[in-house]
Amino acid sequence: MFSERNQTSDEDLVLIETQNLQEKCGRCNEPLVLEIYYSKKKYQQKIVCKKCGLFFWKTAQRREEW
Repeated sequence: MFSERNQTSDEDLVLIETQNLQEKCGRCNEPLVLEIYYSKKKYQQKIVCKKCGLFFWKTAQRREEW
């Protein structure tokens, strides 16, 4: 569930879209994957390297901002 600060954990997110990116991982040089999640009024983007596990989050309030 959501915490008092309204932070989300991985189990609160719903994966709605996955896209392969042309950019490569700086650690292992494999292609990156963009995962788009929805959670309680906002979209969140997670860029992931499936090989080495490197990832970072980018948050957008509305889909039009991407």
